[in-house]
Amino acid sequence: MEMAVFGIFFGLAFFLSHVSVEELLLRWRGIIRPLWQGAAYAVALPFVIWFLITSMFLILTSLGLVARYQMIDIGAASHRGVERLVSSSDLQHDRLFFWLSSTLVSFVFAGLREELWRSAFFAGIKALWLQSFESPLGKVWGAALAAIVFGFAHTLMGPLAVLNAGLGGFGLGLIIMLHRSIWPAVIAHGLHDAVNVAMMVHPHA
Repeated sequence: MEMAVFGIFFGLAFFLSHVSVEELLLRWRGIIRPLWQGAAYAVALPFVIWFLITSMFLILTSLGLVARYQMIDIGAASHRGVERLVSSSDLQHDRLFFWLSSTLVSFVFAGLREELWRSAFFAGIKALWLQSFESPLGKVWGAALAAIVFGFAHTLMGPLAVLNAGLGGFGLGLIIMLHRSIWPAVIAHGLHDAVNVAMMVHPHA
């Protein structure tokens, strides 16, 4: 249902706005380049997010603003995001559901859908504030604004999920801007969610 609703609104916006494939950053650049770029980002981005959130909690703890027992597993925020789409029990007992979740759900329902949203967000910002957005700093601010909106969309999952999603969204936005294409970010996002699906089946792996 979510994918259908998104597809309807995205399709209407696409046809009514006359936006181009280039403006939506949908161009596949290189033969296999987006694949290895996405794989590299899928490994690097979670470590960067983990480092930033852990450093922030350590600083807050040293200042006495956060109690030590409040230091929780950062990865839980990512797992909760996947759990909204798939059932961990079904993943463990239904192999077809597992493979569909680690491919179709991870790469299309999550990765492609969310990066299409991000590219549409950037196209809208560019249409409103062309001169400001064209500069490198403007692109960073655009990625930050999209990340704030994306992060707060995870409010029901808790503050750590908001922070995790916001930082992840900011990183994915910068990847899109850097490569002028959504595909390295789609691959990175899909691989990240696929790993989380696997971790739900084998949590101690």
